[in-house]
Amino acid sequence: MSPPKPQITFWDKASLVLVPFKIIFSIAYGSIRAFITGDLGGRTFYKRTVLLALRAVIAHTTTAQKHDETTYLQFAKKEGFTPAAVTLPDGTKAFWTGSPKHHPLHARYVCAGVPRRTGGEGFERNQRKDVLDSAALHAWAAAYLGDFDRRDNYNEPIRAPADWWRGSRAEEVYVGVGGNEVFAEAVVTLGGRIKERNPRTKVVVSKGEAHCEAIMNFELGLEEKGKQFQAMQAWFLSRF
Repeated sequence: MSPPKPQITFWDKASLVLVPFKIIFSIAYGSIRAFITGDLGGRTFYKRTVLLALRAVIAHTTTAQKHDETTYLQFAKKEGFTPAAVTLPDGTKAFWTGSPKHHPLHARYVCAGVPRRTGGEGFERNQRKDVLDSAALHAWAAAYLGDFDRRDNYNEPIRAPADWWRGSRAEEVYVGVGGNEVFAEAVVTLGGRIKERNPRTKVVVSKGEAHCEAIMNFELGLEEKGKQFQAMQAWFLSRF
C-alpha cells in the first residue's frame, strides 16, 4: 500500500505567514553566535547570512509546502524549459528539470546521499555550518521511504561494503561534497569504498562549502563559481 501523499492543510497555509519571522530570528541568532565564536561557516558574512536564511526555510517548512506545482512552473519559466510531468504508478507526480530525454555519457556522476541516521562527531561539528539540520533530514527520509521501513544498500549506500560496488557499470565516478556538510565524512567514506572497486573514482572535498553549493551559488546570489562547481566542471569537461 502506497503512503499518503503530502497535502497542503489549512495550518500549512497559515503557518507560512510565520516563516519570514523565523528566518529573521534564525539570521539574527546565527549571526550573533558566529560573531561571538568567530565561526562564519564560510568565506564571507554575506554567504553565512544567505545560508542561515536557506537553513531556516528548510527547517520551518513542511514537505507539502516545499513540493508545489506552482513553484515548479515558475522555475521552468525562469530557466526557459518546457514543463514536463510524469505520474508514477502509485500516483505520485514527478517533475522534470530540463529535458526528459536520456543521453548516455561516457563519464558518470554520482550525487551520494548517504545515511538516514543523524549524529556523530562529523555531524555535530558541521551542524551549524551546513544548510541542513537533523529535523529536515528526518522529514525528508520519511517522505522518501514512506512505509518502507527497512534500510538497505540502495536507500542508505553508506551501509554497503566495498565489494558491493564490484561490477558497477559506471566507467568513471565523481563524488563531490562540501567540507561543511553534515555528512561530509560519510560521503568521503562512501567514495573511498567505491574507489576500492573502481580506481577511476575521483573524490573531492570542497573546504568551507555547504550542501549543494555547486548549484546554490547561482540561485542565491553567491559568488558565481564556488569550489564544488569548479571541481565538478573541470572533471566533466576533461571527459570530452
